[in-house]
Amino acid sequence: RRPLKILCVLGSFPLLPEIYVVNQLIGLIDRGHHVSIFANRKGQSIMHPAVTQYKLIERAYYKNLPPDIHTYDIIICQFGPLGKNFVKIKRQLGLKAKIITCFRGYDISKEVKAKGKHTYDSLFEEGDYFLPVCKYFRNILIKLGCPSHKIRVHHSAIDLNRFSLREDRKNNNDVIEN
Repeated sequence: RRPLKILCVLGSFPLLPEIYVVNQLIGLIDRGHHVSIFANRKGQSIMHPAVTQYKLIERAYYKNLPPDIHTYDIIICQFGPLGKNFVKIKRQLGLKAKIITCFRGYDISKEVKAKGKHTYDSLFEEGDYFLPVCKYFRNILIKLGCPSHKIRVHHSAIDLNRFSLREDRKNNNDVIEN
């Protein structure tokens, strides 16, 4: 397989709490793909070390789309509203890239509550693939009208190898009460 050219769309970049985005980006880079970032605004000056290690800031475009936007194979939108906006951009610019949208929380709860259950109708119709972080969100997407064949649960990109198991230090006779 040839390496894919992938654009990750974010509201802000980098954001320290969004380590799952950084892990997803470096995972794609480590697999040999060409990854760029498009964000509406710059994020925090304090950032995860991997942002510096992988020179992710140098891969980022802010406010203006990459000049070679027509050459991308995949556009991954982090959160439903960005996916919704990007299918409009795809249509306007005649892009060939597949649009993948990750649903992570507020976008499937507060956003739907505020804008109504049909807020993502155009995204579900024109988007290519949807990645909720859990089965519960998958079921909500289906109830909202997303075709089930376009959905795959993709848990947040947390590298469990970076965490070590600690021995339980309490006495085994201790009782945990509610």
